[in-house]
Amino acid sequence: MPQEKSPEQTNSGPMSFEERVSLHMLKLNDVEDDIVDYLRLNAGGISDISINKIAKDLYICPNTVVRLARKLGYKGFSELKYSLAAQHGDREQEELKKIKRFLEPELSKHILRTVRLIDKKMLRDVLTMVYNARRVALFGMGDSQYYCELLAKYLSRVSDNIEMRFHILMDSEYSVSRLKEGDVAIFISCTGESSWITDLARLAHQKRAVIISITMDTDNTLRRIADKALVFSSEDKYFKNYNVPDLTGLMLLIRYIANTYWNSYLNTDDEIV
Repeated sequence: MPQEKSPEQTNSGPMSFEERVSLHMLKLNDVEDDIVDYLRLNAGGISDISINKIAKDLYICPNTVVRLARKLGYKGFSELKYSLAAQHGDREQEELKKIKRFLEPELSKHILRTVRLIDKKMLRDVLTMVYNARRVALFGMGDSQYYCELLAKYLSRVSDNIEMRFHILMDSEYSVSRLKEGDVAIFISCTGESSWITDLARLAHQKRAVIISITMDTDNTLRRIADKALVFSSEDKYFKNYNVPDLTGLMLLIRYIANTYWNSYLNTDDEIV
């Protein structure tokens, strides 16, 4: 008599993490949904993440993570991690193959990395500060000024407290001088090492404004100054002695920020997707 398959088995073998989540979706509570989102976001480095780190990051009890693993049909969290790591590796390779049909390998790499780098919890905190701030000032120079202008345009669809300041030093110093405690100052810089930008960020910090940095994912000066740091994947490239960094990740991040902001604060029944 053929042996009956368990709910965690398919004809092709053990169920994947996503298949298990789909199977038990209606049984998951809000906290468990948050854990699932966290695991998806950190799937690329899941092998190095402990239960205690997840509990600390989500402000929950470690046993809650173990209970979720068992609810999904795993023997424990270690088996869940192994399954998710294997699935992530296979999925990333498949996604990369699909994207490479349309884009250069370098662009594909930065798109995938930027998606993995987005910290949804931090982004929600940042957008709450932006929405509630008396004044939000954005600063950028060079190539970053175009992205600064675009982000300001997106954010102003919801708020009327946005002002843009780019590369005119005197005007920018004046904008910083008007900042007060609780205001938000957003600084966009690919490398995070522009002395003009970092000096303005320090001045804004003296005014006790909330400093938000948007930079590539490196250990840079602007990121260390910031209260909240949003990052994207990029790298320095040079063409005929000109620095032409890949800003595909920055564009993706700005659009993600806008979509999240609109979905959170626009008075509409239609979700932006």
